[in-house]
Amino acid sequence: MTPDGLFVVYVWVPHTEQWTSLWNSTEDPCNYYSTCGPYGVCNTSALFNCQCPHGFRPKNPRAWALRDGTDGCVRDTNLECLSDGFFKLENMKLPQTTTAFLDMNMPVSLEQCGDLCKRNCSCSAYANAQVIRGIGTGCVNWTADLTAMGDYPQGGRDLYVR
Repeated sequence: MTPDGLFVVYVWVPHTEQWTSLWNSTEDPCNYYSTCGPYGVCNTSALFNCQCPHGFRPKNPRAWALRDGTDGCVRDTNLECLSDGFFKLENMKLPQTTTAFLDMNMPVSLEQCGDLCKRNCSCSAYANAQVIRGIGTGCVNWTADLTAMGDYPQGGRDLYVR
C-alpha cells in the first residue's frame, strides 16, 4: 500500500534488475506509452494487460511470464513482401504515427489502401485515416514497428497488420 492509498503488487524482473508493477488498484497501465512494446497490444480487461496479436509471440517469454511486456512481440514467420496477407484487429487504439504515411485523398476503398500497403514491402499495417458514422476515408500506412497499440472494448478502429 502506497502512502496515497494505491495498492500495488510488484514483481522482480531479473533481466532488468528492477521491480516492475504487476498490478495496481486504480491506475490504467495502457495510458503509458508503449507499455507492451513493439507489436504488443495493451488490453485492460485481460488478466495480463499485454497481448500479442495473431501471428506474433512474446519477444522475451521469460519477462512476459513475469508480466513485463515492454520487449513486445515478434512475428512467428518471416515476411515475404508481395505474398503477405493482413490480419484484421478490431476495436483498436491505432499505433503511434511518427512512422506513418497519411493520404486523406486516398483510397476510394479500404481495399485500395491495403493494395498500396502490400506494394510497399516496408509497410507493416494500414487503416482508414478517419471513420465518421461508420464510413472510412483516407488511408494511413505504417512503415515501422507498431507501438502503443491498445484493444478497446468498443469504439476503436480496425487495423490491418501485415
